Amino acid sequence: MKQLILWSDISNICDPASNYELMSGKMAEFADRILNCKDALKRKQSVVSALMQKHVAQLYGLTKAVVTYGKHGKPIMQDVNFNISHSVDMVVCAVSDSFVGCDIELVRKAPLEVALRYFRDEENEYLDSVPDDEKNLAFFRLWTAKESYLKMTGAGLQGGLGTFYVNFDKARSEKPAIICDGTVQSCTLNEISIPGHDDYVCFVCNQNGIFEPEFQEFVGLF
Repeated sequence: MKQLILWSDISNICDPASNYELMSGKMAEFADRILNCKDALKRKQSVVSALMQKHVAQLYGLTKAVVTYGKHGKPIMQDVNFNISHSVDMVVCAVSDSFVGCDIELVRKAPLEVALRYFRDEENEYLDSVPDDEKNLAFFRLWTAKESYLKMTGAGLQGGLGTFYVNFDKARSEKPAIICDGTVQSCTLNEISIPGHDDYVCFVCNQNGIFEPEFQEFVGLF
């Protein structure tokens, strides 16, 4: 399977709770989980995530998207390396030939107190070095890069944001690196640009080698 990014802007899709045909048809196996979400946005994120899982399973020739969850909540599908993230109106799925993690966030006013409490000194020094008008973007680049790594490992946020740091090249001419116990990790961090959605920042962490995905907008399945 080649590397792939599926992305979907869900701003204009209807609330799954009002779509009886969808919930009683091809999404029946996910209906309880989706309809238990507390608000319309979360239901929309959940239904598109589930549809992406089904689509990826079909790409691999699987008749059913049987997903289990690791100790810290990472979704696992037999013989498939994938990861899904969502933020506000955007849902993204990364598919790779090795373990992969992805995270996307809408760039907004950054909670810099979180950085002071949970980020490493090296990362806070990086945040201090950027101009004030770039701090929001810098914070979410750090956050998504860190979370994509934790999702790739399967540890999630339980793995601890302070157990490693992301080394950003201030000139942005080189890819950032994950540093753990003074050692550069072999995984690759890849900043992903979603076409037409520059107000979001997204990182994919790939366990092995270069990540050069095909991009596909995920539409028409709702």
